Amino acid sequence: MRVGIVGAGQMGSWFARLFSGAGDEVLVNDIDRSRMRKISEELGVKACGLEDLARESDLVIVATPIAETPAVVSSVAGMMRKGSILTDICSVKEKVVSAMKGAKTEAELVSIHPLFGPGASDLRGKDVIVIPVRVRSAYRSLKKRLIEMGARITEMGAEEH
Repeated sequence: MRVGIVGAGQMGSWFARLFSGAGDEVLVNDIDRSRMRKISEELGVKACGLEDLARESDLVIVATPIAETPAVVSSVAGMMRKGSILTDICSVKEKVVSAMKGAKTEAELVSIHPLFGPGASDLRGKDVIVIPVRVRSAYRSLKKRLIEMGARITEMGAEEH
């Protein structure tokens, strides 16, 4: 799988490390070009522009500051292709889920909230809240993959979260 990470901060880097360590091809983008290059070099992943990342990835994880995430999700969604899946990792869901619902895209959309921080070594035994927004087969594959990696998945609506 080709995984795109938008945001190379602590959690974005954590997910880049997780997926690259699992043998996936990882693409990373960050507004801070020096941080993006650093993570690219440290992990041996590809640094690239946002549009290329969105078009080329099977899964895009938006790991940007909460205030920026809805705008990034809206922008990236329109660049993605059918059969791909866009997610975010925000802890606050109202605005990002609203942005997903309004997104003009053929990509699947799901909002996740990992209930752990970047100090975790992997997904084994970790809880992840999942809010399916617009999902089909790519989501089912992602959910299965996360469970195989050891995550405990709980699905719920944004209001419940």
